[in-house]
Amino acid sequence: MNKFRLKIRIILGSILILATFCFVCLVLVPSGHIVYQNNFSNNFWHGQNFIEMFSPAERVENGDGFVRIFGDPVYFSFFTPRKFETAHVTLTYQNLNEAHDPVMELGLLMDKTIWNYQLEPIQNGLIENLAGAWNKIESNGLTLLQRQKKFDSVDEFLKSKPKREELALYNYDLKTPFVLSDYKANSNWQAYPSLRGAYQFYVYIKNENLNLKLQLARLENLDTADTAILLVSDQSGREIWRQDISKDMTLDLNLPNLAEGAYKVELRAGDNVVTKSFSTTQNKLVFINRFWSMAPNDFYSDNNILKVRTVNPASLGDFYFGDTKFNLDKTYIPFNFNIDQHSGFYNVKTSQPDLIVETNGLFALSSDQYFNPNYKRFNADLDLSKINYILADYQKPSIINNDKVVTTNFVLSNAYREFGKNSFMISVPGANSSTDIIIKNVKIELQGESLWTKIKNILWRKK
Repeated sequence: MNKFRLKIRIILGSILILATFCFVCLVLVPSGHIVYQNNFSNNFWHGQNFIEMFSPAERVENGDGFVRIFGDPVYFSFFTPRKFETAHVTLTYQNLNEAHDPVMELGLLMDKTIWNYQLEPIQNGLIENLAGAWNKIESNGLTLLQRQKKFDSVDEFLKSKPKREELALYNYDLKTPFVLSDYKANSNWQAYPSLRGAYQFYVYIKNENLNLKLQLARLENLDTADTAILLVSDQSGREIWRQDISKDMTLDLNLPNLAEGAYKVELRAGDNVVTKSFSTTQNKLVFINRFWSMAPNDFYSDNNILKVRTVNPASLGDFYFGDTKFNLDKTYIPFNFNIDQHSGFYNVKTSQPDLIVETNGLFALSSDQYFNPNYKRFNADLDLSKINYILADYQKPSIINNDKVVTTNFVLSNAYREFGKNSFMISVPGANSSTDIIIKNVKIELQGESLWTKIKNILWRKK
């Protein structure tokens, strides 16, 4: 009897030791390094159940050993019992209709309020195809495409200070000063239409203060927990001013002593927040990517493709884009409207309020207010007729056993994290029923502080 009890104790003790070992390895991760992967089978090993299945269901098919994507975008999350600093995400996939879907990108959710994702390329067939027709130079991870060869290296090209109208960038930021030589400051206040949700815009400053007055409100029938934060960044992307205006919902900004140049102003707020009053003295102001006006409006876009949607049935109807009349006949569904011309500037007229108008570019309320401090971004919409150079941070996926394999790197320290989860998005612009992308494996390699380093830092802080 004693021997039997001893065996039971040994077995139970072994189970406890094994459970403790698994807890330490999978939860505490003492080394600070761990790899999770999901090959979409039923095997728990390698912690693959830490990576959740793709969604929403109407855009994916979750099979045994694969996920098929036929919509845009799709999402997945991964759970980590502790925080890590970096993530190296490796996707193994097949794109069976690359002619239809040449571009794939992977994004990490950085801010849930404005649904901001840090996007990294998975595949860009547009770059790959153009590389076969233009001169190609690769150096230090950068690719330079030249319509006609003029430079022998990327460094030589950058030192030449290329003209903005001739250069397009992909997955790369080129920080060069932007100056409007004929700009003159203005002291008159100008009112803008009421706006809904988050927005961001550029202003140009020269010998003047940055003046901005906002009056915000929350919609009564929606969640009132939304925050409202205003940020100002300089041309290098450095944040120079921030204020939480969630409590008073008002702002009277007068920011002095600013060097000449373009500044980015950003309101981070949920869709429940409405900017009822918006006025400024800056006479150069352009909204970035999105314009959600609560009133009928007349404005301009620098892109010949618009994405338009509404959540309000009363906003359905006709609107004009250039000289063409389009119709919005369904709520919630985003519609793409394309003008088959490249004039550089397009008038948008809406007779209904509460339309969300988006583009890969800028919006201005008048042609006089328009300016563009950015280099053009290379994408399927870009008019290449005046582009002579493309600079990209992009490498083609590897080919292993007829599968494409690509690794993207992310910093997790500033990413949005909720309930121990980080969220990713796979973007396939234009995906529809003709899309046939099969994800076979997702591997996430995480790196962070070791347990010993954490203990040492805690002890050091106590001293």
